[in-house]
Amino acid sequence: MKTTEVFIEQVLIGFLVLAIGALPFQSEILSFLQVRDSVSSALSLGAVSVGVAYLCGVVFDRYADIYLDRFVKHLRARFAIECFRKGNSAGEIPAGVDPFPEDQYRILALSAASGVQDWFHYLRSGIRLSRALVLYMPGVTLAGVMAIIQKETAEKTQSVAYIVLAVAYLGAPLTALSLQFSNFFRKKRIRSFFFGKDIPRTDESKKLTEYGKCRALLGAERGNLKSALRTLADICVSLQFFAAVLIGITTWYIIGTDLGQSSTNLVPMILALVGSTFTCLAAATWVKVERTYMNYHAMLRKYSPPAAGAR
Repeated sequence: MKTTEVFIEQVLIGFLVLAIGALPFQSEILSFLQVRDSVSSALSLGAVSVGVAYLCGVVFDRYADIYLDRFVKHLRARFAIECFRKGNSAGEIPAGVDPFPEDQYRILALSAASGVQDWFHYLRSGIRLSRALVLYMPGVTLAGVMAIIQKETAEKTQSVAYIVLAVAYLGAPLTALSLQFSNFFRKKRIRSFFFGKDIPRTDESKKLTEYGKCRALLGAERGNLKSALRTLADICVSLQFFAAVLIGITTWYIIGTDLGQSSTNLVPMILALVGSTFTCLAAATWVKVERTYMNYHAMLRKYSPPAAGAR
């Protein structure tokens, strides 16, 4: 993969994160920039901004990967069950069978032709960017609403928004991690509803069978209403869903408070609607690209030519 492509991805993700912190202070930032209105200052500030954005992107891209790990585990388990069902009518996955040995597929992808590797790099790039949008777009939307609404009419509600952003992006994940850390030392097995310890790996055939039957993905009840309800429950019982709902409620609370005082400005409402819609589209895109990425890994082993010297 080209270094430039990786750099651009991290910079874009970093600017998303910086926007969450910078938009509420846009008036102060604009005043600061007007004082230093020169070409040299603009170039220096631009270079520093890109550097800071890149560093933030490196950290928060990985943070988004950890934050949304539960969803990926659900997608991987469901895709493994789909792979098993193809040409197989059994209601249980036999012991020792891994329907989707992703590690083997990835090693095979590393030895594939350059065109195949470029395609996988393209999919990985789409996963990184759409994943970042899913996680950080609600925060950008809230920060944008805070920037639009006048400070004197929303001074108290802005402090609430800062607390919500801190809780959603830092407080809740750190609390979940600390609970897991304490459970580890107490040697007690407690299910994690945040990071997916209750979701089986694809090589855990017995647990994967139980997972599939619980969600009506295997067995006689496959594909009914129970499957849809369990899918909805899997989405709701997650840290990202909690954070998105919390940020969304706060966004509309700030808009309602501002409208209730004096404002008739509809721009914050439009921004909130656009931000929510864009987040949902990003989520659908992320799931689609993740599944495409897994599907091409599975097809690579099926259709790739045999290695040199193989009989």
